[in-house]
Amino acid sequence: MRSKLNESEKIVEETINSSMQSAKIILSRNYRSDARIIQFTNILFQKIMNVKESTEKYGEDDIVDWFPKNDSPDALIEFASYTPKNKTEIVSDDEDEDEDIKMIKANWIANKIIDTYNQELELARKNDTKLPSFHDFAILLRSHGDKAYLKAAFEAKGIPYSIDTREGFYRSELCQTVIALCTAMLDEEADSALFACMVSNLYNYSDEEIARAKIRLGSIKAVAKEFGLYDDLQMYKELADTYGIPKNVIRTCKSQYLL
Repeated sequence: MRSKLNESEKIVEETINSSMQSAKIILSRNYRSDARIIQFTNILFQKIMNVKESTEKYGEDDIVDWFPKNDSPDALIEFASYTPKNKTEIVSDDEDEDEDIKMIKANWIANKIIDTYNQELELARKNDTKLPSFHDFAILLRSHGDKAYLKAAFEAKGIPYSIDTREGFYRSELCQTVIALCTAMLDEEADSALFACMVSNLYNYSDEEIARAKIRLGSIKAVAKEFGLYDDLQMYKELADTYGIPKNVIRTCKSQYLL
């Protein structure tokens, strides 16, 4: 076990030491999501992130393009479907799938890495070229919660890894601001969501300013209207309607990552 840990630590160190020489990789093509969702997301994050106070901007490199699978013959992407034993249906990408299915997927990924590594190792020895390394592999996941299953699979297979679980990602200020906006779009009486929007980097009102306005106007809703939030919320709703984003998408965001 110690040798595996040492190998994992080595990968982390090599990754850090080589970061200055690493190529910039931009993942700008989305082969999975609906085009309307991608368009709406691009517009939303341009509005949210491109504000004066934000240190992170949503620039040209961040804009994602929609690429349907069948229209991308030149893409270096292999789409794999997997049916486990004793199962009659293909494993889905549903967020609600049970832990056994998640573990099956993680083990499949681990086995795929081992097979690919061994194939590359054989070719490298045959052609006298550079030997492969486990830090040549990268796994992109839909949620941070799935990383626990990958860690378990990698440890069981003896694959060294570097995984940042980032359990608090959805508690970050940026995500909480997006969630607050979605909540306020669904419910204009949601005081906590309106308050969260007002104190965010989008509006930068202080607690004291909001409190004084609340005493003067009588309600958080009235304060939000005076501060211009409702005009913006109406604009976001119109964008959602224009690009066909149904309310259940926003409700999913709200219910899955609670304020």
